[in-house]
Amino acid sequence: EQRPAPLRHAHVQAARNRQAAGLGRASPDELEKMHADLQEQGATADERLLFARIGAKGHDDVLLTTNTQDPVTRSGEATRSSVQVAHDLFEEYTDSDLKEVQVSQSHVDFGLKTVGSSGRRTITVTNTTRAKISVAWTPPPLIEVENEKPAADFSVSPDYADIAAGASLDFTVRFHPRKPNVYSLVDLEATVFYKSQRSFRLVNDAVLAPPWRLEVAASGHSFGGEQFAPALQSEPRERHWPGIHVGDAGYQSLKLKNSSNLPCLFSIEQDPVKAFSVRPAQGLIPPGGFQLLVARFEPKEERVYRHRVRLVVNGEACDGPFLWGAGQIPRAMMVGCDEVTNPETGAGSVTFQPTCVGLASRRSFTVHNASRVPLVFDAVLPNRATQTFSLKPKTGVLRGNESQDVTVTFAPGARGLKKTKCVVAVRPLAGPPPSQRRDARQLGNAEPAKILQKVVCRLTAPASSGVISFDPPVLEYPTLLVNTTSSKALIIINSSDCAIKYSLDYVSRKRAFAVGEEPEQTIRQLRKVPSEGKAERILIDEPEGLIAARQRKRVKVTFHPDAAGDFEFACACKVHAVDEDGNEIALDPEQASLLTLGEEARDVELVRGRDPFSATVAELSKKSPALPLTCVVKGSASFPTIIVRDIRVEGAKLGCSTSAMWAHFSLSALNKTLLTPLTSKEVKFNQESSPDLQLLPRYPCKFVPEPLGNPPQVVLIQIENPGLLPASFSVHLPNERDIELEPWADEGEPSPEVVMVNKIIDELKCFDISPRQASLEPGGSCTLRIAYVPSSREFDGKHTLPILLKIGQGKQMWLDLEGRTLAPREPYLVVPKDPMTHKLPLHPVAVGTRPEHAPLQILECVNCGNSPLEYQVEYSSLRGDEGIDLLRVENSTGHVPPFGSADLRVRFLPLQASSYEAPLTIKYKYSTKGGMREVQLDTILTCSGYDPRDEKQDPHKGGKVPEGSTSINYDYQIVEAPSQPAVLSRECVDFGRNTQRAHVYRMVTIRAPKALEATTDKPPIYEYQWEAAHDLVEKGILDVYPLSGKIFPGGVAVCRVALKADCEPQILDTQLMVLVKEAVRIEKRPRSRPSSPILEERPSTATLTKDPSHQSIILKCTTARERSLTQSTLPGNRLPMMPTSGTAVAPPPLGAPPPEPPNSASSNASGRPPSAPPRSASTAAMMSTFGDKAPEQASILGGGSVVGCAASCFLRLRIRGEVVGEQQHMDLHNGEIDNLYIPRPLAYIPAASTVEDDPFESSDSSSDEEEEELTAEELADEREKVKREVLRRTMGDIVRSTLDLPEVRSVFRMLPEKPNVPYYVEIRPHDTILERMSEDLQPYVRDGSISLGDARQAFLDIGLKATIVESKDFMKMLKENATDMTKVEDFFNGLSDQVSHAVVRALDDRDYAEKVRVRDERREARMKRVAPAEWKAASMLANAYRGKRAREWASYRKWSLSHEGALMIKYAIILQQKYRCYQARKLLKRKAAERLHRTAHRLLGDASFQKMVFGAVEGTLLNLVQEALHHEFDLTAPPIQRCMPEGSEE
Repeated sequence: EQRPAPLRHAHVQAARNRQAAGLGRASPDELEKMHADLQEQGATADERLLFARIGAKGHDDVLLTTNTQDPVTRSGEATRSSVQVAHDLFEEYTDSDLKEVQVSQSHVDFGLKTVGSSGRRTITVTNTTRAKISVAWTPPPLIEVENEKPAADFSVSPDYADIAAGASLDFTVRFHPRKPNVYSLVDLEATVFYKSQRSFRLVNDAVLAPPWRLEVAASGHSFGGEQFAPALQSEPRERHWPGIHVGDAGYQSLKLKNSSNLPCLFSIEQDPVKAFSVRPAQGLIPPGGFQLLVARFEPKEERVYRHRVRLVVNGEACDGPFLWGAGQIPRAMMVGCDEVTNPETGAGSVTFQPTCVGLASRRSFTVHNASRVPLVFDAVLPNRATQTFSLKPKTGVLRGNESQDVTVTFAPGARGLKKTKCVVAVRPLAGPPPSQRRDARQLGNAEPAKILQKVVCRLTAPASSGVISFDPPVLEYPTLLVNTTSSKALIIINSSDCAIKYSLDYVSRKRAFAVGEEPEQTIRQLRKVPSEGKAERILIDEPEGLIAARQRKRVKVTFHPDAAGDFEFACACKVHAVDEDGNEIALDPEQASLLTLGEEARDVELVRGRDPFSATVAELSKKSPALPLTCVVKGSASFPTIIVRDIRVEGAKLGCSTSAMWAHFSLSALNKTLLTPLTSKEVKFNQESSPDLQLLPRYPCKFVPEPLGNPPQVVLIQIENPGLLPASFSVHLPNERDIELEPWADEGEPSPEVVMVNKIIDELKCFDISPRQASLEPGGSCTLRIAYVPSSREFDGKHTLPILLKIGQGKQMWLDLEGRTLAPREPYLVVPKDPMTHKLPLHPVAVGTRPEHAPLQILECVNCGNSPLEYQVEYSSLRGDEGIDLLRVENSTGHVPPFGSADLRVRFLPLQASSYEAPLTIKYKYSTKGGMREVQLDTILTCSGYDPRDEKQDPHKGGKVPEGSTSINYDYQIVEAPSQPAVLSRECVDFGRNTQRAHVYRMVTIRAPKALEATTDKPPIYEYQWEAAHDLVEKGILDVYPLSGKIFPGGVAVCRVALKADCEPQILDTQLMVLVKEAVRIEKRPRSRPSSPILEERPSTATLTKDPSHQSIILKCTTARERSLTQSTLPGNRLPMMPTSGTAVAPPPLGAPPPEPPNSASSNASGRPPSAPPRSASTAAMMSTFGDKAPEQASILGGGSVVGCAASCFLRLRIRGEVVGEQQHMDLHNGEIDNLYIPRPLAYIPAASTVEDDPFESSDSSSDEEEEELTAEELADEREKVKREVLRRTMGDIVRSTLDLPEVRSVFRMLPEKPNVPYYVEIRPHDTILERMSEDLQPYVRDGSISLGDARQAFLDIGLKATIVESKDFMKMLKENATDMTKVEDFFNGLSDQVSHAVVRALDDRDYAEKVRVRDERREARMKRVAPAEWKAASMLANAYRGKRAREWASYRKWSLSHEGALMIKYAIILQQKYRCYQARKLLKRKAAERLHRTAHRLLGDASFQKMVFGAVEGTLLNLVQEALHHEFDLTAPPIQRCMPEGSEE
């Protein structure tokens, strides 16, 4: 260890690293603590560089390094390290950013001081570090004088001092010359160091800080008289900087030579523009000596700078060297464009010659550097053009006035005109250097260079057709049978002027043929097109070859499908130009690479890019962007196939809806199998001579059980051929044989199953199938009729018949027909489960549904028997994490009537988006002769939850179809039933998801197409009636309007089905029935005409009387009255009726059977109706709706017509939807309620429960016996009470219906919003206007008279404002007739109502303002009296605020009078004027609209105008509507043209 501690270069480098890292002002104590912490915790590589290391490596520990070696400046004339050395000469010790210890001034000039006198100057040293420092001044050189002791001319006091951290200290510099006529110039130096490092014992080697050096130049002279004449010369006389980048600095040296024999003291004046600077700025040159200067040129902007250096030599000013420099920014020009659009930059366009796809062409342009500083240019193309164009070179460096040629190569990839831009971006060599530069070794990285200029060259290149094209571009094959072949010709055309060598590659894809089939993966690489091979799907006889220039070549393409599906092949042609000998022509590397890139791009597009198979002949004819040099080959192959489109049951069979029969016959699974192509195993199975038929798949087809003796159950199945090949199918019974056996052949003993099947076929004949075989053309269809006859109870009533369904060259499968015949008193419960999987699906529920909002789901269980049963449901409970029941059946026990149904109320709440399964067992028992019998049905309840945020899972937004539902849309009827006279436009109405209280409407039409096929002269008219007794209709959730009506020949009935979600959250999936029957015609007897000729000339009374079909509004039964009557019952279950006139009978209310006439044919002698056959649930509901006019059960089940009707049928409309809570609709499903119609509750209408002793309230316990106990007076009072209630409700409905009419509402809208003449109604008496204005009129009234001008002034004094037209005109009249005199009383009595109202309002405003003033004065006096201190403080605050506002106003006035303020106010006024004009235009438009609105109101209120409008409407529109309603005018028929003969009277 050396003492004292030596200062090494590593210490200096570590100090510089700390300065670069921003730690230059850290104290030694801080550095030691940091060094100790880093040693304990471990230091990074950069942190180790902050402290000195021992050894040679400490010299190279540089913190700020550069990414490039020896980086150059932006001007390009020198490196940044060499420039940094010169830059250090211009750093001042007064710089506060770079220096830790600063001095206030770097030069002290004392001027003239004679011998014996002295001068004093003060300089300040500032310590910006965080530690105390010591300053030690070096003594100046001594001057020897004869006979005197040597002493210095300059001195600094104190010569040593300490400066605290962040403090400053003043030092005094004195000048006292020792000799006369002498120039003095001395550099005063001070050494500054940390005081804590003054002793080597206090120094840590790692944190040893080198001292700082301060330098202050001091000058003066002792010439009392004239000084020496200057004799300085500069070499050279001029210095030029040809080009320096703006922001950079250039340095050059100068030489000042003293050619005289006298000393010269000089100083240099600084450049006022500060572009040029010279160092040193002062100096003393001895006789015959010289001084080297460094001149710096640092331009601030792009222009030429000139400066003559001004020197002060020996007190006299003289001219120094001339400095000239140009600040420049790199600029580039483009040379060689075809059409120049910008002369300054030379930008323009370059046009290529037409080029074929597959070939390449070139053009070039020149980039010239128009500046004298170097630049870097980058030629860039858009990304979309890089596959077609290429540039060489793409980048380059140009020095001043240098040029570079850029070659553009064009190789089109598709036909068409290609336009793109080539952008040449110009930037300097580097960005601006760091602002803080410490030394030449720590330069730091410059900022990234910014783009200074962009020169755009537009490239236009027409691309003609591909060098190779195909005819046709899309080769399509018809649908072939699998493993068959077909060949077609393809022509390859060479459109170029040279011979072409081609080779064909292809990529293939097989699309899915069936629902659920996974498509084959597209081959991810191109393959060579084969010319032969049995396993290949596509063959071309010549996939490679030569085509001469402008020639064609025909090749044969063979398509050989080995599987079913749609096959597509995209063939790509790769071409090469050849010479006359067939050798490939060598291409330029850029052309070759671009052509290769084009081929690769086409290959990528074929394999991964846009779909090449989407091209069709029609698209190509419309010039669609098909891939060039490609053709598409399309073909399809298939096996003959059929699918089931629809299924129906003749007649209104119980539980035989389309959705139920689709599940009973397993049609979803059957269709999925039919749509799946044959596998290789199935193909081999069909080719076997004696295959094992038991290996074929089996599908159960269950008929709905029927009681013994019922008519046959006929099922109609619509079968369609969806493919492109003809298909044939056949149905075979199990006892049929393909080959008849010889009589001697022995088959063996048949099994019991075979015996049972043969007996069902031959003896019982329970099943009938027709047709047994059929052939279908593509798109054709036929109806398969399968009937089951419940005529035998043998085999316990269960009859099973397997039939074999064969499709020619296609699928084979077993259909297990199963029918069940019930005993007369045997019940049977049918559950809607899948017969194959025995699963019972529920509708999916959204995850996140609250437990109280779990939707209700209904599962209908139908009792097909003629005996009641009791059921009990047992299921496995699903529980969540917190013990919440996820699955709940609310009515686990219940009773099902004969031919009725029971609704299982199920609620499901999922916790996650997954599937749940729970075993469900339904046990039911019924009584038999032998006692109670119990039956158990086992099924699996499947339920699932879905994520409402995922639209793919949402069942209402195209999500997954619930398991067990149909895979074919049966919303529309396809198969036609022979006994069905009418059809629905749609059989399924899906309301989707709706929030509670929402009302949603759908339209359904009923059409009777068979009415036009009638052979009679009068086509039948049909009547329809909807199921008003349906549970949802009775609850008001569903509404059908109208509930009944007629269908005329050729017409349709339009019905509105409404969902009124005034219920709890639930899932809707139900059937709504409608009865359509032929109306019974009532023949009208013609009235005998009188024989008198006089009476014959008179018009008949029938033509003069009013049409009897026109009813009064009092007698007319409206919808509101109908609803009120249907929802009301009288005691004894009697029905209220509308008041009638004469012998008219009120129509039966909807939803209840009409009263039977006493002489009805259906009544027997005992007065009791005959017993009807058993009825189903739907039929029973329909019976309650239609009464005795409904079809009997026997005719319904047999599909026959209604009793007393020529033709009738039941139609089923499936209703689906979901009702959710409003909060759930918005939170979970992001639903919009604004688009839904949610009616407001009418709070002013009392609920039915609020009516005391409501006579319409019915009870199941009421009976006729209770009514008979009433006395005659009580019965009369009861009837009178009922009449009053009926009258009250009927009149209320009439008024409510009348107010709801649009016509009435429009009339109410015509009423004015406010009265034309406003008025006040006051209880207390008030003064007149004259009495209230007496004090105001006193100065103007003379002898009871007043002039109109004085009256106007009095009105202005009270604050009258002309806000309306009348007051404006009034004030204008007073001003025009100001000199006229009038009596005061007559004047005020003659005021109009509008003017009087305006005057009263002005007086009221004045009185109110006076009251407010008095109130404020009283409040102020009260505050002064009650709280004087608070009032004084409040006053002081108010005065201070007013003073502040006054000062702000004075400041604003001063600013507004300045130039800037006046300019700002001027522009603000202009903007305000424009805004006011805009507001005035808007106000003008609004006033015009209001005037138009007022005019319309006045016209609508005019009696003559109303009479004219009413007459026009009555004579045209209303007349036509009345005639159309009474069938006197057909709106759909064209008008009849009538011609009047000439001469006839009008």
